[in-house]
Amino acid sequence: MQLWINSLPGEVLDRILARLTVAEVFAFVDPITLHQNPGIRKAVINRVNHAPLLAHNRLQQTYLVMYLLSPNFLAKSTMEPMHLDNLEMLWMMESTWGLRLSHPVTMSFHIWNLLAATDLLNHLKRLETSNLEYNIEIEFDPSILPKLSMFYLINQIARCAGTKIRSISILNYEGGFTFDPSMIPNLNALWIENSDVSFAGPFSPSLKWLCLHPNKNGYARNRPVHINCSLPCNASSILLGNCLIDSSSDKYPFPHSIRTLSLENIKDLTPSHYSRRLMEENQNLRSLTIVNSISTIDLKTLDSFGVSNVQKPNWDLGGTYLTSLQISRSALRDIVLPDTLRELNISNNGIVDLQRINLPESLVSLKVSDNPIDWTGGVWFPPRLKYLDLGNTGIKSLKPFVFPDSVEILILAVNKIESIDGIKFPSKLRLLAIGMNKITQVVNPILPRNIHTIHFTENHIGNSFRLLNDQDGNPLNLKVLFINHNRITDFSAIKYPRSVEILNLDNNNILSLRNVEFSPNIQDLSFRGCDLSYIRNVTFAENSKLITFIMSINDLKTIDRNTIQFPPSVQLINFGGCAIDSVDPETFTHLHSLRHLSFAGNKLKSLVLSLPSSVRELDVCCNKIRRLRLNFPANCDSSLAALNISQNKLSKFSPSLIGHGVNGVYHQNLVEIDITNNKVTDNYMAAILDDMPRSLVACFVGYTGTQDSYGYDIGQNILDHPLCLGKRIDVSHL
Repeated sequence: MQLWINSLPGEVLDRILARLTVAEVFAFVDPITLHQNPGIRKAVINRVNHAPLLAHNRLQQTYLVMYLLSPNFLAKSTMEPMHLDNLEMLWMMESTWGLRLSHPVTMSFHIWNLLAATDLLNHLKRLETSNLEYNIEIEFDPSILPKLSMFYLINQIARCAGTKIRSISILNYEGGFTFDPSMIPNLNALWIENSDVSFAGPFSPSLKWLCLHPNKNGYARNRPVHINCSLPCNASSILLGNCLIDSSSDKYPFPHSIRTLSLENIKDLTPSHYSRRLMEENQNLRSLTIVNSISTIDLKTLDSFGVSNVQKPNWDLGGTYLTSLQISRSALRDIVLPDTLRELNISNNGIVDLQRINLPESLVSLKVSDNPIDWTGGVWFPPRLKYLDLGNTGIKSLKPFVFPDSVEILILAVNKIESIDGIKFPSKLRLLAIGMNKITQVVNPILPRNIHTIHFTENHIGNSFRLLNDQDGNPLNLKVLFINHNRITDFSAIKYPRSVEILNLDNNNILSLRNVEFSPNIQDLSFRGCDLSYIRNVTFAENSKLITFIMSINDLKTIDRNTIQFPPSVQLINFGGCAIDSVDPETFTHLHSLRHLSFAGNKLKSLVLSLPSSVRELDVCCNKIRRLRLNFPANCDSSLAALNISQNKLSKFSPSLIGHGVNGVYHQNLVEIDITNNKVTDNYMAAILDDMPRSLVACFVGYTGTQDSYGYDIGQNILDHPLCLGKRIDVSHL
């Protein structure tokens, strides 16, 4: 059926869709609508070409925000985030109407379990028939339990889409792997961080961006990256940390086109002093960052300069043309800054008197955190500032401060601030981080209406919390509110705007929730570790947008429909680490969007659940379950993909206990069963594997006899799949 807006002029449709995110556009249209409405179809194609697309698998918006704030070579601030599910629409548009994009599609995977890894593989298979270009990002959760093979994943990337991949990022992979650059020949960028990597050959001439830092987070305990060939000969950006440059590197072509260079804790074994040559022989170098090393070049040629852990208290940079400067751990006392400077970071230098430093009016970003600054004399801030970081600088009161109205991000964390009542904050403020202070109450501080995010984490806030209106009495348009790690005991006393989408109250002392209705805008809601022992009549407003609900590490005993009435939109529910001994079997039957459900680490002895076919992951490990029965709607192919029933007391197991083959139900998407530490043996499970779904990648039972680097026992995957040969035996993430 043709829609009336299809008849609107193309430029009008373009303006309408420009006001929507790509995710909202894909929620508005479906393949039939696009087939029957050529005007809308053309506008949608124009819209998806407007900005680089970011397809990700992060259900919790908090994780997405953290990802978007972490820097790499991608211009994340310009990207259009959407869930990976939306790629189906994109691929349909490509195959049906020959869609071409002006930017590579970034596929970003947060890998927190085996299911996320198999989802990655399934999406890679779809790339075989696509002619679009892609960036691949793989970020492993530090708490991940399965032992995954990075070698296998890289081989699958190369096999399915080797020539279509423009960049690869790998973060936080535990376990060494070898990367052969020739397998993905058209790479423009390679970013490997907190991962133990070695290289099987020289880098491709196409590589422009290279970042290698095996221990960026400071605790990864990885070996230094061994560079025994040349760096990419045509590279424009090189970022190296904790690397060893072997003497053999002198035998290969030397890169002369580097514009951005960062060297941190480099061990140079070359006779030619390779790392020093990188600084001296790249005539187009414009950005240099060095740690534990002295610059050997004229800073007048640079736009950006950073230095750390070099004891030099006095700097005269007045004759330079720097736009960005970072000096840390250098016992800084006096510095002359150029008028061209826009970004200044002088954190962690022992600065006491900030007034000694003449800050140029051109600054838009100023970071002075981790300095013991004496604020008694006041301070002047440049009028064009957009980013201001005063974290851990000994601030006791905000009354002497006058912040420029231009400031959009204000960091005041880790200070001694006791109150923000009556404090006027900048009129353009979007993010206020004021965690780890001594604030006891919040009563309508003077905030701009369109502030987006506030972090009150780890203060002394009690039940006096009123954050509703701006200074003119208009409702705040706040989206993200963290009041976690405080002293709240009565949730009903907490007044916050209905516009809030992410609400985090973790680690307070809220003993009960009763007769509470959450606003329809809430998407992420978390009460982790609040000592909650009683919940009754918790509801969500009509048209609720709730996606994730976290109630783990509390003292709850039972869950039924009288405790919480979940909205149909919810996708993730976590009751892990409570004291639950009973769950009403029908609690979740109506939740047709539910994907992830966890009761890990409770006191369940019997579990009978009727689940919607949408559930992909069920985690009930670390209980006392002797009886198990899972039911699904009759005559359906369920979505169940991961089942963790490890560390229970099951003495028998069969596919029918989890609903497979019962009433026409088949788990044809099941990839993982973990039944480790029950009363069934690996021989028992091996004998019934023929009755299990053919989709299984892992069946964990028994031990491998090995431990990981942290001393955890590794459970055995009796299927010996090359993706996953074992799993760390520990309680799941709560």
